[in-house]
Amino acid sequence: MDYRHYLWHQSRNDFVKQYPYLKFDSPGPKDPCPGGKSGLFAIEPHASFPNNYNLEILKKYDSYITSSGEFFKVAKENGINATFVAGSVRWFEYKTPNSHEHSKHFKDFNEKINGISLFSRSRTVNNRWLNEHNRRNDINDGNIIALREYLFKKIKDQTKSNLTFDLYGTSGAYGGLKSKGYVNNKFEVITKYKYHLCFDSSYHHIFSPDRISEKIIDCLFCKTIPVYLGCWNIEEYISTDCFIDFRKYTGNLQGLVDYMENITRQQYIDMTELGFEIASELVKNYGTKEQLTAALDKTK
Repeated sequence: MDYRHYLWHQSRNDFVKQYPYLKFDSPGPKDPCPGGKSGLFAIEPHASFPNNYNLEILKKYDSYITSSGEFFKVAKENGINATFVAGSVRWFEYKTPNSHEHSKHFKDFNEKINGISLFSRSRTVNNRWLNEHNRRNDINDGNIIALREYLFKKIKDQTKSNLTFDLYGTSGAYGGLKSKGYVNNKFEVITKYKYHLCFDSSYHHIFSPDRISEKIIDCLFCKTIPVYLGCWNIEEYISTDCFIDFRKYTGNLQGLVDYMENITRQQYIDMTELGFEIASELVKNYGTKEQLTAALDKTK
């Protein structure tokens, strides 16, 4: 567990103590317990915990907190006492880069590996995601979790480039791509490469607007260019001048690798410096501990 996630878990435990009636994720059909006040904080995305967004289940709670702006509107329209908080709950203990280990690992453009990395945590991708039918069904519901491995391999196999493609994580291997192993320090790995494929778990017009996880923020703080898909309206928070918007290349993977190979050193520096500045401001203004506390207090 890295430094930031350690703090995140510590703070989450503090919140549990302060708001004992509040459930964090994983609502069940029989939740909440009868009697007394109840609330649900939907931290995880729809792809991971669909019940976080099940209206019939949510109606059983006295209050509900979400970071999806569009689903917040849907919840309100259905009579749910919902509160919206922008940003990611995982941001609020993000230290500024000058006091964080990000800055220890910065590498110059010429020192970086001319390639793209991917973190894979799914142990079931080999069994499930080679099944095209299952993959398409989940995509229609906004679930893009295993698109990470699928597209990573597809880009590598179906395009011509001199880019290096390195997979890391616990999946072991995927379709002939062997993992380089478990990552102890993700910042150290991310910053070694010019690019990092970072897809959030959901891409959906209802479930993913305004919802930005730590993945793209990690890349921006590491001064590595993210290849990103996830938040439906990401451009309202992060300029597309500092990351590669995968939506532009869904039908043109060769165009994607051509673009990555032809970015000049100065273009790369301009993009990563802008991204660093935007990420620094973003974590100061969204998903702060004060904002989260204010949202939680509304459930009292």
